[in-house]
Amino acid sequence: MNRDKFFGTAKPQPVTVPMPETGDGESVLVWPLTAKEWTAFQAAQQTNGKPNKLADLVRERLVVACVRDESGQPLFTGDDIPALGEMPAGMIERIVNAALKLIGITGADAETFAKN
Repeated sequence: MNRDKFFGTAKPQPVTVPMPETGDGESVLVWPLTAKEWTAFQAAQQTNGKPNKLADLVRERLVVACVRDESGQPLFTGDDIPALGEMPAGMIERIVNAALKLIGITGADAETFAKN
């Protein structure tokens, strides 16, 4: 592979996550984060190398970062984080699991993420 092919073929592909709780056939699109987005997401959870208050909202923040419409525009904003925290855990966890899989976090790494 050459450099041009490496950079030219990486097209983000969302996955559809069913949301049966919201009605017949409803779903959301979970988009993969770019390396830059993932780095910023991780950095926002720490202050001076220690977990900060955002670390408590990690699932909700990941939903905000990854759930987008068909054109890739965010479906939620940071203002939606408190409301997302009140949603059924199963709904949020399906989105989080899909996002982690797209990012490449599985197994023990996913368990570590879940503990945060």
